[in-house]
Amino acid sequence: WGSNVVRFPVHPRAWRERGEESYLKLLDQGIELAKKYNLYVIIDWHSIGNLRQRMFQHEMYETTLEETYDFWRKIAFRYRDEPIVAFYELYNEPTVTGDRFGDMTWEQWKVILENITQVIRAYDDQTIVLVSGFNWAYDLTPIKEDPLELPNLAYVSHPYPQKREQPW
Repeated sequence: WGSNVVRFPVHPRAWRERGEESYLKLLDQGIELAKKYNLYVIIDWHSIGNLRQRMFQHEMYETTLEETYDFWRKIAFRYRDEPIVAFYELYNEPTVTGDRFGDMTWEQWKVILENITQVIRAYDDQTIVLVSGFNWAYDLTPIKEDPLELPNLAYVSHPYPQKREQPW
């Protein structure tokens, strides 16, 4: 397919159940394979829901701010000098709907993202952080008026076809 990037999703429950050292060994193996095939790596904290209020789509995505910070601290420290690890996707799909997933404003989410990035930057100031929009990472609308002012940052959108009427 001509791809040059592969994403390694790390589900919080799997991170806990396998144990950090075992999971890090899996990531190391994946990174070695990526090197072999000249691929860059995205390490993705793969949670779906509202991290602030701890309301998630499924129990496999359940996490806390503390666990999220600790995960990124360990990842940034371990891979800070590994150029194949080009991206850190801070949180896969922030989802706030006002009902099932609670409420969270862009301003509240922005503070959380800045704090996660600050943890990463304590160890790694080169790797690009990826920030997803609300609504299962689809909606980047708030960023237009109030972008994150962080270096080495890119935004992520998941363009699911059911999110808009045709033509897309």
